[in-house]
Amino acid sequence: MNENGAFNEIVDRYDGPKAIFIADRGYESINSFVKVGMKNHKYLIRVKDIHSRTSVLRSFGPFPDAEFDMHVRRTLTTKQTNEIKAHPEIYKFVPKNQRFDFSTEALILILNVVLYVSKLVMTPTKVLLQI
Repeated sequence: MNENGAFNEIVDRYDGPKAIFIADRGYESINSFVKVGMKNHKYLIRVKDIHSRTSVLRSFGPFPDAEFDMHVRRTLTTKQTNEIKAHPEIYKFVPKNQRFDFSTEALILILNVVLYVSKLVMTPTKVLLQI
């Protein structure tokens, strides 16, 4: 089982009061974001650099190069119509080969994306917070 699978299993098994799931890089996935949100919990997950080829956030941009705190809203879909391809600021394509445990009919993902520079190490640190 990989990190995403382990994270999803923890979320599935948790039946306590509202919680905030906190994870480091390697645990980020659209499936995980939706899974936690559908159970009315919150999460704080550090993700790869927004400019990284393998970052889950790369397709949610563009983002400023300076520090920022912004909301991102996308309608998740498994379709690839010309309308969807023409509006990446509205739609997020979820490929069928990517684990996704939900139907994408009218499923909207709202994220709060924060980039800040740590004053201690002076390197950018990315944080993704579901609201």
